[in-house]
Amino acid sequence: MVKDHRIPSGVSEMVSADKTGSSGAPFESIDCRYYGIGGMTIRVSADLPMMQNTFHPKFKPFEADGPSEEVLSIHHRFGLPDFSRMALGREVYRRAPWQIYRTKEGWCYVGVGASQPFIAPSASVMPPATKATLGNSDPKALQEAPVYLAARFDRDYREGVIYHEDGRAFRLGGHHSLTLFPTDQILLAPALAERDGCLMHAAGVVIEGRGFLFVGHSAAGKTTVATLLRDRGTILCDDRIILRRGPDGFRIFGTWSHGDLPDVSPEDAALTAIVFLEKSDRERLTPIRDRRKVVRGLLACLIRPLPTARWWDRMLGLTARISAAVPCYTLYATPHCPVAELLQNRDETTVP
Repeated sequence: MVKDHRIPSGVSEMVSADKTGSSGAPFESIDCRYYGIGGMTIRVSADLPMMQNTFHPKFKPFEADGPSEEVLSIHHRFGLPDFSRMALGREVYRRAPWQIYRTKEGWCYVGVGASQPFIAPSASVMPPATKATLGNSDPKALQEAPVYLAARFDRDYREGVIYHEDGRAFRLGGHHSLTLFPTDQILLAPALAERDGCLMHAAGVVIEGRGFLFVGHSAAGKTTVATLLRDRGTILCDDRIILRRGPDGFRIFGTWSHGDLPDVSPEDAALTAIVFLEKSDRERLTPIRDRRKVVRGLLACLIRPLPTARWWDRMLGLTARISAAVPCYTLYATPHCPVAELLQNRDETTVP
């Protein structure tokens, strides 16, 4: 934990004109933590003190001593804002549990429709949801909805403030996301889109310094393949992988959003090959020569919490560049497939 004596300027403007948080502690002296992921640093701060057990132990390998060149800052406040006095902007998304609004400055997320927050490790200690008045683009059109969570982010998700009903859930600890959302991909997916990257439904493994991306939806065999390669290299994650384009090509990064295999790593590696997974009774690794097929396969497995026109434009361009630069294969696998041997012999097949 780091004691930071300043709050990022954008966050301080988004939080409030008050000089104290809901806990009564001055903003000028707050506890914060840094976590490295995807070549970025997430700076987490809160009105309340962060304890050793505030976040799940899976975050431990991702802890950083300080910020990197790319920083995403999130600040937790306790006490919902007065929505009736806020200009939420234009509603762009409505599907339980989220209502999302586009503002001139960025985005406003409102968690609605649940009697209790689903982010708490133990729902029995959670308070009932607060009735808050929400406004939309028409000031005269008001609606009543139970609100338990809200957040504001700037345009590129560099800075954000997350408002909770109170601090009881936060104090419980053991949280599986830094945002205290059901998943941090709600923050990471749009932030990466602005930074030549994406979040993939995939497993990642580093073998002798080379990164292999195994792409597939649930039950495609990602965890099985990662387990088979466990003794051959480093498991980055078996369910969510960050892919980014850099000056030297594409790289993959580990995340903490694992599936059945708890192995996670903050490491990264140059992307050597993309492997699409298919279950089969006959084991083989087949090169994919049709780039359009690669693009379709990648788009189908992108994590997209809020797909805007801008997001789609960026993802179409990114996946097209990936298909042109990275060798891609289909792995037809059995539960005991010799994945390492098939990967080792992959160069025997010419890939355009």
